[in-house]
Amino acid sequence: MVHFRNDKILISSVAGAGAAATTIVLFLLPLLSSGDTGITYRGYVSENNIYNNSLYKLSIAYPPGWKVLEDVGIKNSEIGSAFGTDRLSFVVVFAGPVQDNFATNINIETNYMQGMSLEEFAQNTEKSLASTFSKNNFTVLDKGHTEINGRDAYFITATLEMEQPIKNELVILERDNYAYIITYNAMATTFDDHIQEFEDSLSTFEFL
Repeated sequence: MVHFRNDKILISSVAGAGAAATTIVLFLLPLLSSGDTGITYRGYVSENNIYNNSLYKLSIAYPPGWKVLEDVGIKNSEIGSAFGTDRLSFVVVFAGPVQDNFATNINIETNYMQGMSLEEFAQNTEKSLASTFSKNNFTVLDKGHTEINGRDAYFITATLEMEQPIKNELVILERDNYAYIITYNAMATTFDDHIQEFEDSLSTFEFL
C-alpha cells in the first residue's frame, strides 16, 4: 500500500519471506520521480495512457491525468537484509487526485510466492496486514476470488486508521510462482469516487 502525503510517501509493502508473506512496516521516504512525466528507465507510456513494462512483462492502462512513478521503494538496510537487498521497490505507482494532502493512487508490486497457492498467499497477506496494522484498526470489509481478463485472482478490501481513515482494495494475480499485487488506495471518504477508474484499469491488465 502506498499513501502520499505532501512530498513524502508512506509505504507498506507485502513481500515474500520464508514460508509466508511478510508485511514491511511503514516508512517515510522522499517522492521519487523523473522530470514532469515521472517516467524512468523501465517502462513505456503510450499516448493512450497504456503503461508497459518489459522487465516485469506486464501492461495496464491507467486513469487519464494520473502521474506515472517508477522506482518508488524502501531503502532500509536492516529490513532489506532479510530479503538479501537493501532496497524493496514497487513496479509502478499511478498517483491521482490530491485531497487533504492525500493522493489517491494505484500501485503494483511483485513478490515471490515461495510455492504457495494464490489463496494461501492471499491469506498470508491478510494475516500480515492485520498484524502490522493492528494498532490502526485494520478491518477487512470483503475478500474472495475474482477474475481479471480470464485469470484467477484474489481480492481484499479493507480499511485502516492513519492520519485519516484509509480504504484500499488489493487484487493478487499469479504467474510463474510470483504474485502481482495491484492496490488501490484512497481516503475512505473518496474511495467510491475513483473505484470505477481502478476497475477500468484492472480490466486492461495483462501479462506480456
